[in-house]
This record gives sequence, structure tokens and C-alpha cells, in this order.
Amino acid sequence: MKDSWPRTRPILSPDRETLAATLSPVVDPGRLQGWRVLPGGLSHTTLRLDVEGGAPLVLRLFQGDGETALFEQALSRRCGAMLRMPEVLHAGVEPVPFTLSRFVEGVPPHRLDPPPAREIGRVLAGIHNALSFERSGFLGPDMTVVHPVPLDGAGLLAFLEGIFADGPAADRLGPTLTAALVACVQREGSALAEWCGAPCLVHSDYNPWNLLCTGAGEVSAVLDWEFAHAGTPATDFGNLLRPPFGDDPAFAELLASGYVEAGGWLPEKWRRLAQLADLFAWADFLRRPDLPEIVLQDTRTMIARITH
Repeated sequence: MKDSWPRTRPILSPDRETLAATLSPVVDPGRLQGWRVLPGGLSHTTLRLDVEGGAPLVLRLFQGDGETALFEQALSRRCGAMLRMPEVLHAGVEPVPFTLSRFVEGVPPHRLDPPPAREIGRVLAGIHNALSFERSGFLGPDMTVVHPVPLDGAGLLAFLEGIFADGPAADRLGPTLTAALVACVQREGSALAEWCGAPCLVHSDYNPWNLLCTGAGEVSAVLDWEFAHAGTPATDFGNLLRPPFGDDPAFAELLASGYVEAGGWLPEKWRRLAQLADLFAWADFLRRPDLPEIVLQDTRTMIARITH
């Protein structure tokens, strides 16, 4: 599904002076031999930097404010190894917001046959067990909740009411699907409380495109932590079990086994709760000003599938 989504922002082309400014606290810029754009990502620009006499580095240039870069650096320092997060060596906001990280080899898990579902579940349990919080919401660089957001059924219903009251969301979805979505949340949203426990660290974009694996099926890196927040494990399961993985019952079974083996807990109806939690993300697409047509089509398809 995501393979066909286009970029929504142009790829940045930094000059050598800009690259030197990001490198200088870590590596002598004179050792920079070359750079190239890495595949993946729909908004930001990710470059591989080849350094004389050293391992490659990854420079990520953010298009927006610098909070995301500083947050990822703080998360890496706090518990990056537990999360399989590539170590962030440096971050800053000038000349553009950026992170400079270690390069990690690997291939996306959906390129392996079979994909390492049990291992992906074990890694996800480690993420969810890494940090806990008193409330759900978005995190600041100090790993505290700076913007509380209710992620239960009532919070989802309030979110939907807000986006449908103002903006393009209702017109994009259409009256039939809009009514079906609201009715589904009114009918089943309270079930999200069954995934009990304190809010935990949630990646919020945990899917094949943000995972790297070795040829032996070990997860070598979990990438792109910009949407991480304090929330419910259901969010990560909902994102991961979109197509293609969600269409494979065997994958879901092995995923759940690995998750539980590594200390995670799953409620009885965990797959349905994951679908309901994923409605937050699909509905959020509807209000984006730069929404590509193919993403809108996929959004409508998935909302129809979940609300059936």
C-alpha cells in the first residue's frame, strides 16, 4: 500500500557547506567523500554520508521546526539501544533541523520470505516496555507529556467530530462513509479501554517501511521516530497490520506469539482493537492539506474495511 504513495515534499539538496555544518561536531568535514539520497520517506530527506576512514553516517533533514530532531536525539540517549533505534550522534536546528545517526545495514522485512513476524513482535514488546507514562499524549525532549491527548473511544469520537466540523475531511470521505465511521466509533469505541495499563511508548509508524532486518531475520533497526508518543500498544499493531502484513493470518499469529514471549500483553480481541485505534491515523489523513489522491483512495478503502 505505502509503496505507491508519492512524496508530499521535495527532496532537499544541501550543499557541502551545509553538510559540513552538520558534521563538524562529530567528524572532520574534510573527511566527507560523498553522499547520496536514501530511498524511503515521504516528507523529509535522508542522506547517506560516506566518510574517509570511518563507517557511513545518516543525515536526516527535517522540513519543519527543530523539535522533532531534538526529540529523536533525546529518545536515542534515553533508551535508543532498547528500541533498536540507530544511535543519534548529533542533532540541531541550524542551518536546517537535522539528526546525524549511525548507518545500519538491513532490508525491509516485507522483502524477506517469510517476513520475521515473531522477531518483529519481540522488538515491539521491547518498545512498549521501555517507558511508561501517567497520561497519553505527545512528548517533549525531556520525555514528558507536553500535549495530553485522550486516545480512548471518547477521544477518538471527539477527534472525528472536530475534523468533520471544519475543513475538507467530511467532503473527502463522503456522507456514507462519514456516517459509517462515526457510528462504528460510537458502537465500539469504548472497547479500546480493554487494552488496559498505563500509557507506554508508542512508535506510531511501526510498519515494514520503517524496519530494517538482517538476512537472518533479525531486526537491525527501527527507523523514523518522529511520531512517537505516550499511548496504547493498539496504535502500533494497527499500523503494522495494514496491508500487506494484515492480510496474512499466519503473520499475525506469529507476531502475537513473539510479542507475548517478550513480555507484552494482548487482550482477547486485540486485532479488532488495533483496527479501531488505527482509525485515528486514517482520519488524520483526511485533514491534511497536501493529501495525494492515491492516499485518499487508500484511506477510504481502509476506513470502509474497518467500519464494514
